[in-house]
Order: sequence, then structure tokens, then C-alpha cells
Amino acid sequence: MNIEGKLNLMIDLETLSLQPDAAIIAIGATTFASFDIVPINFMQSCGYSSTETYPAFHYDAATIAWWEKQPAEARKQLDYTGTMHGLVYDFHKFLTLLSITCNYELVVWSNGANFDIPILEHAFRVFNIPIPWSYRNVRCYRTLAALFPEVPAPERIGTAHRAIDDAINQAVHAEKILSSFGAGKAA
Repeated sequence: MNIEGKLNLMIDLETLSLQPDAAIIAIGATTFASFDIVPINFMQSCGYSSTETYPAFHYDAATIAWWEKQPAEARKQLDYTGTMHGLVYDFHKFLTLLSITCNYELVVWSNGANFDIPILEHAFRVFNIPIPWSYRNVRCYRTLAALFPEVPAPERIGTAHRAIDDAINQAVHAEKILSSFGAGKAA
């Protein structure tokens, strides 16, 4: 299941808005369909209170109220201390190290072409951090799943709306779809 020159990474964000400039509270990511090794994961949160000082990001009262109704395990992401800048910077460091270590071109996937990746790219721009992938290497898991509804998603692992758990579940399903059709490759 190796794609020559490509490293596939499923990204999931947890945010305080649904807009492209949403405040980010957590980032989860996992590699998939790239190597015959154990996936490499990233999970980090910055929490709700640390996001309040950034005027370049959107906060939505309805989304914040929605978070209050989520399971305790998912809400823990709201409690961490740290900064949104630190979260985005640490994710960039992870991606850079991953690309250098594996010596592969990064291909990023998310659940929706108009959510996770545009929000993350906005954060990179606000914090003056280079976007670590080419616009040609952005993929949509939601589209892939819609194109192949005959491949059901595996039984859910972990907690819904916990960034790393969502990223892993999406990656497992994407890999299953790709393998079902002999693609075995994502990029």
C-alpha cells in the first residue's frame, strides 16, 4: 500500500465555528495508505480559553453551545492550556519532521473540501507559518465516501468529535475504500 513519493495524512480539526476563519481548539492527524507500518499520529489541543485572544478567528455562540452538549471525553479538548498559535506551530513542526523523515511528498485529506483544510490554511497565514503542502495535494474524504457508498465505514473507534479519533476513523474508511477497488493508493 505504498504510493511512490506520497505520504497520505488524514486531518481532523475541532473548532469553535463553522466558518473558514474558525478558531481551532484541537488538531488530530494520522498517516494512512502510505506505508506498511503502524500509522503515525498527531493529537494536540489548545482549549477554549486560549483561543479568545485572537481577533482574526471566528467564534460562534451556537457552536460553543453545541460543544457543551458533547460527551465529556470530547469536551476535554476545551480544557487544555496552551495557545492556538502553539497548536498550529507544533502541527507544522510535526508535518515538517514527518516529510523530512519519510522523504515523501505530503498529501492531506479531510472530511470536506470546505472545512478542515481551509480553516487550517487560514491559521497558517494568520500566524505567518508556511502552508506545508501543495494545493495539488489536497483530497476530500467526504467525496471519496460518497462516490463509494457500497463500502461501509468500519465500526467506530473512540469518541466522536475527538480530533484524533475522527481522523483515524476517516483514514480507516478511506483506506478500506481504496483497497476495495484495488487502488491501494490514496494520492
